[in-house]
Amino acid sequence: MEKILLKNISKTFDLATEQKVLDNLNLEIASGEMLAITGVSGSGKSTLLYILGLLDHDFEGEYYIDDKSIQSLSDKELSLYRSKSVGFVYQDFNLIKELSAIDNVAMSLKINNLVLDRRSRLSRKEIYEKSTETLEKLGLKDHMKKHPGQLSGGQQQRVAIARSIVKKPDMILADEPTGALDRKTSADIMNCLLGLNDEGMTIIIVTHDNEIAGKCRRKVKLVDGVLV
Repeated sequence: MEKILLKNISKTFDLATEQKVLDNLNLEIASGEMLAITGVSGSGKSTLLYILGLLDHDFEGEYYIDDKSIQSLSDKELSLYRSKSVGFVYQDFNLIKELSAIDNVAMSLKINNLVLDRRSRLSRKEIYEKSTETLEKLGLKDHMKKHPGQLSGGQQQRVAIARSIVKKPDMILADEPTGALDRKTSADIMNCLLGLNDEGMTIIIVTHDNEIAGKCRRKVKLVDGVLV
């Protein structure tokens, strides 16, 4: 992931009232940075995260990655870039309860295979080798065959992080990743994300928790859609 540059980004949900969720926002994010985006509920944090993750294309302004405008990419190119380069971590884990931990992680690679050309696709053996390696890296060696309901909240979030990083993305976008966890488990998850950042991965965290934000290398604050 190279430098990210947002220029004059605005997002309006209600065209009748013209109330902007994001208002003329400018933000530069360096490669390998760990950034916290803070603000109260409704300040536009999650909307900004969806734009950064290429999930929301309906906005005004310009979005550049390594000096290339994402608006110049086709839907197929955007989908391929997002699949290969962006990983998401959510507050409520978003694991498939019917699948084991290793199958949840493997699912990420199986979905990724769908957008890759045939020569780049992983075999089933490779998928499960990479999934096993990633879960072991996150301290889940003894929990790989357990289903989400058999895991603690912290373990579920580690599975969610494993699912996010198994494809080795350039950037992780985490939306309140510790919001459903107790203080100690939150600290463990943050240490996990800090370790990934030390390895060079760009980490962007949305949070209303100042303690969590304080552990990031840099933080910005959104107030009514405006960076302050």
